[in-house]
Order: sequence, then C-alpha cells, then structure tokens
Amino acid sequence: VSDYRYRGISQTRFGPALQVGADLVHGSGAYAGAWATNIKWIKDFGVDGGIELDLYGGYKTEIAKDISVDVGALRYQYGGNKLGSVKGYTDANTTELYAALSYGVATLKLSRAMTDLFGNLGPKGQRRKRRCHGPDLRQPEGPGQSAFAKCHDSDNHSPSRRCR
Repeated sequence: VSDYRYRGISQTRFGPALQVGADLVHGSGAYAGAWATNIKWIKDFGVDGGIELDLYGGYKTEIAKDISVDVGALRYQYGGNKLGSVKGYTDANTTELYAALSYGVATLKLSRAMTDLFGNLGPKGQRRKRRCHGPDLRQPEGPGQSAFAKCHDSDNHSPSRRCR
C-alpha cells in the first residue's frame, strides 16, 4: 500500500508498506489469523521496532438475517521494539478484546485494551487501559479490523489525545 494508516494515523510516515496476511476460518464460525506489515512510528522515538505482527482469533456468527456478532482477541506484536526504553512510554505490544454487532455493511464495535495501549502510560507514569468505541460504516477488511470513533481513558472517561 502507498501509506499504511491505522485508525486514521499514518504508521509509515506517509511512505509505502509491504503487507501480508492469512486467515483460517472454520465452518462453526471460529477464525484465527496473522497479518504483518512494516511500520515507522516506533523508530520516530529513536529506538528499534519496524515490524508489526497482528495475531487474532475469535468467533463470528449470524444471529438473524443480515445481523451478525463477532467476538475475539487481537494482539499487536512489534518485534524487537524498544519503546519501553523511552521515558514516559512502555512496551508497544498491545492486546485487545473486542465485540462487534453488524447489520448489513454497518458495524458497531467495542474494543478494550487489556494492556497499555501502544506504549502509552498515564499522565503520572502509571499504567492504564483504554477503550475504543464508535461506528464503523465501512466494509471490514477482515475479522477484527475496524476504525474507531473515540478512545477513553479507563480512569476518567476523558477523550484520549492519541487514539490509534
């Protein structure tokens, strides 16, 4: 792709990205997959970390005509990342749990980070979790992929300055 964007933010400083992925889907609705790309945002901090590997799995089923639910987990793994060595940040690796409800091509998805979100710490250096929610009115590219409207800090529900 000419510019890898995630939730509206360029991950490659507006440069090209080489991406590859594979999914396994069972007739029961269970799925698992892996997707990889090059990135530059971690290197912007002056430390190593140029590869993103996303590992995901879940269950998707239709509950009524044109209505489906999707629940799963998604791990963003940044091989060799050293973001945690930068003051005010921690390891960029992030795990999210998600649930989505779709009607036709419209999807409403709730995602909850179970780890620090992409290396971001709280204002006083403490760890905290963030949640993202909002409408996704585009056709998803694959299981578990979505854009989010808002992110909130779990401690005060105020909008986050940096929502990926």
